[in-house]
Amino acid sequence: MDIVRVTTLTKTFRIPTDRKTTFKDLIVHFTSGGSSTLTALNDVSFSVPRGQFFGIIGPNGSGKSTLLKCLAGILVPTSGHVKVEGKVSPFLELGVGFNSELTAVENIVLNGTILGVPRREILKRVDTILHFAELEKFAQMKLKNFSSGMQVRLAFSVAIQVDAEILLMDEVLAVGDARFQEKSFSVFNEFKRQGKTIILVTHDLTAVEKYADRAILLDAGKVVTYGEPIKVVRTYEERNRARNGAAGAQKSENRWGTREVEITHVSLLGAQGGSHDTFSTGESLSIEVSYRAKKAVPRLTVGIALYRYDGYYLYGTNTEVDGVSPTNVAEGEYTVRLTYLALDLLEGIYKFDIALYGEDESKVYDYLYRQYSFKVTNATGEEGTLRLRHRWEFSS
Repeated sequence: MDIVRVTTLTKTFRIPTDRKTTFKDLIVHFTSGGSSTLTALNDVSFSVPRGQFFGIIGPNGSGKSTLLKCLAGILVPTSGHVKVEGKVSPFLELGVGFNSELTAVENIVLNGTILGVPRREILKRVDTILHFAELEKFAQMKLKNFSSGMQVRLAFSVAIQVDAEILLMDEVLAVGDARFQEKSFSVFNEFKRQGKTIILVTHDLTAVEKYADRAILLDAGKVVTYGEPIKVVRTYEERNRARNGAAGAQKSENRWGTREVEITHVSLLGAQGGSHDTFSTGESLSIEVSYRAKKAVPRLTVGIALYRYDGYYLYGTNTEVDGVSPTNVAEGEYTVRLTYLALDLLEGIYKFDIALYGEDESKVYDYLYRQYSFKVTNATGEEGTLRLRHRWEFSS
């Protein structure tokens, strides 16, 4: 059953082009100035079933926050419909209502009351909130002396006390450190087990891949794609790569190299050869890399490194280590394939780097830094990251 349904939602804003900044301007130039129209959302439709974790991603200015405010009832659609079944708790601007001159405890009581938690109940939870925020030692410190990270931890810890069926979050964990973010996502998983619905706007694509049941990609106010998180994230990454390529960028935070030999295409293939992004534990996986040599190079090494979703390095190898490095590569098009015969990984999201380099690793032709990922599913009940082949033996 859908708890949120959005149908052909459009939201526009009127942007004045003639700003009047003083009272004199209003009197002397009493005629209205010109204006332009900004379409923040354009014909957006999707639904969220009850109890799901739903991710909203997209570049800055794509309409993500506007969409969340429409879901929260803060903004009224210009056209279209938003139907929300259940009580909503919007985590849009954590800490709104905090007073910098009050202590942490006083702000907990104040903010909790503003959010609708009865005063008697919020007083019972003060110690729990401080413990979760890791701020027990600062209970009587004034908020003005808190760092931004301390404030967001306190605000988040208060906000999760609200008893609501739908949680709307807009980059609420951007300031928290990695450990606090992991702890917060554990809370979200508990909320999911309780049947609550979570809708998250974020730039953290790994979080969407790992936690979301479904996701939507917005760009310029329009829906680009909607559905399986790993596919939505991959579409977003491919669009970003295309934009970087169109701009002629030779170096970015996730790609660098001389491009004398350039990666042109990457495919993930299953045992039957078809392209996939989801695999089962024990299944074979092939990473096929197409590349173009723009000129002859004396030696080429291809390397692939595998990482867990959180960046933990799992395994890496290259053609030189395995004794298969091609030498004297002529100008032209080539393809290389690495096959993991049995994918002994347990359930999770995994990313990988691909590198093309010369006679030593300092000569980098093309390096793709974790731009591709795949999902592993496992129904055996085994836990952890790696699957170790094993057997049990009993004796008496």
